Amino acid sequence: MVKRKLIQSIGTKLMLISLVLSICGADSAAPKAKSLRKNFYGWKSISGTCRNQRHELLMQRSLKSVTFKTEDKCRVLSGYWIDDYTFVAYQLAEDVTMDHVVSLKYAYDHGAKQWPKNKRSNFYNDEENLVLTGRKTNAAKNYYAPDEWLPQSHKAQCEYIQKWDYIAKKYALTVEKKIAQVIQNISLKCTPGETRTPDHQVRSQALYPTELRAQ
Repeated sequence: MVKRKLIQSIGTKLMLISLVLSICGADSAAPKAKSLRKNFYGWKSISGTCRNQRHELLMQRSLKSVTFKTEDKCRVLSGYWIDDYTFVAYQLAEDVTMDHVVSLKYAYDHGAKQWPKNKRSNFYNDEENLVLTGRKTNAAKNYYAPDEWLPQSHKAQCEYIQKWDYIAKKYALTVEKKIAQVIQNISLKCTPGETRTPDHQVRSQALYPTELRAQ
């Protein structure tokens, strides 16, 4: 009986220690991510509008005309978006995130730490490095590079590594050998038809003429 109680007591203490460690880990990780975003200065305001870059891109990339939360058209409420990684459709803006193809952490650790403020801000807001994805997929991708995370479908993998490689070269980021190998291996299996030329700018002009987008 005494032995059983001792085992139960030890088990309870271990569970409490594990719980405390998990909470501390979560608390320490959140400020780190928040601090990293601060190093890139967040979303830019779009000149001539009350929208920031996130809501401007939500409007531009919607496959249907969007609705706004208020009459001033500052924040997008709904539209129709296709997830760049899973091809799942979304209709509420709150369900969609803007993912940095090359993550902020990878950029910071491989060159951006030495960049001036304006270049970091440009990287954060660069629409060529921003894709639409659902919150669950965004959380799974996190700050990982192609050697640690890839979309599930072959087509999405081809598009992702093409974009990732392009952005890394555009900003002269150091590419680790293992990542370069993954990109090469996948690229060899991709055909031109499995990569996609961005067409959201053409679609945006059709749905939202220049005079409207500048409001």
